[in-house]
Amino acid sequence: MRRNVKILLLFSVAWMFVVMCYLHTSSERKGEGEENRGLRLKELLEAKTEAVTRGRHGSGAGPGTSSVSSAQLFDERAYIRGGALRAGEDPYIRNRFNQEASDKLPSNRDLPDTRVASCRNKAYDVDSLPPTSVIITFHNEARSTLLRTIVSVINRSPEHLIKEIILIDDFSDNPLDGEELSKIQKVRVLRNDKREGLMRSRVKGAENATAPVLTFLDSHVECNKNWLEPLLERIAEDKTRVVCPIIDVISMDTFHYIGASSDLRGGFDWNLVFKWEYLSREVRAKRGEDPTQPISIDDRLELKKRLKCKPFSWYLKNVYPELTVPVTLGTIQQNYQCVDTLGRLIGGNVGLYRCHHTGGNQEWGLTDTNTIKHHDLCLTLTSDTPGTPVIMRPCDNSIHQVIDFFDLKSFYLNMKRGI
Repeated sequence: MRRNVKILLLFSVAWMFVVMCYLHTSSERKGEGEENRGLRLKELLEAKTEAVTRGRHGSGAGPGTSSVSSAQLFDERAYIRGGALRAGEDPYIRNRFNQEASDKLPSNRDLPDTRVASCRNKAYDVDSLPPTSVIITFHNEARSTLLRTIVSVINRSPEHLIKEIILIDDFSDNPLDGEELSKIQKVRVLRNDKREGLMRSRVKGAENATAPVLTFLDSHVECNKNWLEPLLERIAEDKTRVVCPIIDVISMDTFHYIGASSDLRGGFDWNLVFKWEYLSREVRAKRGEDPTQPISIDDRLELKKRLKCKPFSWYLKNVYPELTVPVTLGTIQQNYQCVDTLGRLIGGNVGLYRCHHTGGNQEWGLTDTNTIKHHDLCLTLTSDTPGTPVIMRPCDNSIHQVIDFFDLKSFYLNMKRGI
């Protein structure tokens, strides 16, 4: 009996080994056999166009088969090696996410379809939708995430709806980060002569776009299935619309893809910071059949009219005249570092962080009393001693909050030593 059990056990292990080998081999063959459309070179498009032209004139062979050899695809491994981490380098130091994990992923990795069933089953008339120019701004972006952004746009969009992908290189340290990507079909690369920041770079992309619709993306995203069609459908219904999708999450540590709830709507708080908020139960029930339906604000407009609401300027003049409106200072920058709250609150030290020029924790306002504030907190020196930490405290116009801008450089250096 014991011998039979051993034989059965050995047979089971051998069978599992054979199955695993088969699945592994099948997976490799599948990967080899599937073309990554997002890596097609412009040379391939030119060759196909020439072949079609020869066929029409009866000279030479026709366009032939649609298969593509590896020599006609962008060499993603060589490209990623060009920006790889050095031996022993902290994988978080360059972009504040795990570049080592990102570099190990293929440009066309599979993503889970996290949409609700009603969205997955919705059909779109793609022939009636307008094409778009996709504008992506980057500065020293990890090559693997930048490439994956481009590939996901091309692979997960109807081909005729992507007129072009415009990359704005905001003066990255290595011009080849963008230049090499210009070999890919539909990709155009424009490089700034100096750092311009996010908004000026996006404006530059818009000025050079040729499609009737502009789509702005960050440089470290991955577009999922049918990401584009519902956005274009809304714009096709009303060209004055500015649309934004629900945005899923990619782990900064493992790069696992995490689906976000669709029961959200975007809005701005009183600091004009964009945020997502959950829908009420009543609104969720109304949108149950089709979550892509826009949310009506007619009731809010009617309430505003019925209550005879006054403009915000009336509030500032009659209710809260003490509220001073700051003059936007933007960022406090020296070289590539900017003053950053680092997410800290009252009493917390500010710090220096690589400038990203997207506002948020690096956006500061200059008041008419020469204080520098972030929301309701002001930069504060705790004493006059050199090297004293700079912290954030409620604004009170005290002597340690008023900045002498004739000596701003020494203030900044004092702050840098005190962090």
